[in-house]
Amino acid sequence: RTRGAARRAALANFVPYLTSNPFYNRMQQPSGALFGPGLPEQTRYALAGWTAALVKPMVTGGQASIAYNPPEGYQFYPNGNTPGYLNPLHTANLEYALRQPLLRGAGTDVNRVPIRIAQIQADQSKWDFKASLLASIRSVCEAYWSLKAAHVALTTLDELVPLMEEVVHLEEERVQAERSIRANLARAKSNLHNLRQQQLA
Repeated sequence: RTRGAARRAALANFVPYLTSNPFYNRMQQPSGALFGPGLPEQTRYALAGWTAALVKPMVTGGQASIAYNPPEGYQFYPNGNTPGYLNPLHTANLEYALRQPLLRGAGTDVNRVPIRIAQIQADQSKWDFKASLLASIRSVCEAYWSLKAAHVALTTLDELVPLMEEVVHLEEERVQAERSIRANLARAKSNLHNLRQQQLA
């Protein structure tokens, strides 16, 4: 998911975007009567405006844009020649611009590098997921066959333990009848003990 997001972020570098900038300035300069000569009268006015631009980054490294960019905004003079009215001298500019670097950052190859890197990383994440999934399946298969082998071994031991108990019983009777020695009985008991230990394991 993270590498997929990186790929989308790399592609988003070439998506058109809109910028907007409203502004407002208020000027209140004192008259020369307070701070000496040079300012014969008090200057008061408010200035407001708004600019906007639609920008399209290009794969060549350049930018194409169309913008509304007035040189000055609407002026309001509260104590001027036209009190209570906006300044009628207002102009608006509609600008078209095309910028293309000639050296650094120019060309489709250098600008497509982040997209290619993000694509390779996304493909690598897919292969990493497949490898981890195959490793998980392999571990499950190995655990299954280990369990199967242990079950077969346990079944065999379950069949051998009663037989070995019978062998021990026969050796005890032969020792009592003096037809065998105690070493044979001890060996039979030792084999029975080993089988029971393997059965518990």
